[in-house]
Amino acid sequence: WFYLIFTVRYFLQPLSEIPAYEMVWKTPLWRHWTAFLRKRVYNFAVMGYSGEAFFTLWARRNLTLSDRDILVGVKDNNLISALVSNAATAIVVAALFFIGDLERELDAIPGGAAHFGLAFTSATSLAIAVVMFRRKLIQLPRGMTRRIAIINAVRIAVIMGLHALLYASAIPGPPLAAWLMFIALQLVLSRLPFVPNQDIVFLTAALSLAAVIDAPEAAIAGMLLAEAGLSQ
Repeated sequence: WFYLIFTVRYFLQPLSEIPAYEMVWKTPLWRHWTAFLRKRVYNFAVMGYSGEAFFTLWARRNLTLSDRDILVGVKDNNLISALVSNAATAIVVAALFFIGDLERELDAIPGGAAHFGLAFTSATSLAIAVVMFRRKLIQLPRGMTRRIAIINAVRIAVIMGLHALLYASAIPGPPLAAWLMFIALQLVLSRLPFVPNQDIVFLTAALSLAAVIDAPEAAIAGMLLAEAGLSQ
């Protein structure tokens, strides 16, 4: 189940972008699904947003679209995705606060309060800024923007659910809600700039939460190592 869920989650990220880009460019794109997969690989394994640079060049070479339409499509899709992702981060941190698990998260990593505070503040601020200046930043029609935002919101919700199921399949003891702390840690770390070796930081923090969720450290370490290795 671990490997099956991982595979579904891995491919869901790039493939869920196809309907959004089809909507913007009014072009069938499912036969080009490998380009979306390569974009994901570039972003994950090379450098953030290098996938967007590759995808823009790919679109210029393979699609009969103007440069303006391509650039607007890539820019606006990424802005909407960033808006929804930042909103999701803020909601998850707020949810941890209200259910009383935030303090344990803060204790899991050095400077946890500063990291979570920065992630929550920046995520909320960026989401509000995009909403307030939408007309200047996003050139897509309002209705299309809303539909793309819904696609991104559904994707993030499904991926978070699959993420929790992934961990629960490897270590079935703790409740699904306990894995929300791990997912929140990853969301927060992904929103922090200039944090080197995020995987190592996350692994260290996750191991410190082993006692909280009543799971053996060795099992958590093995699970996270398998996840990181499969991603690479």
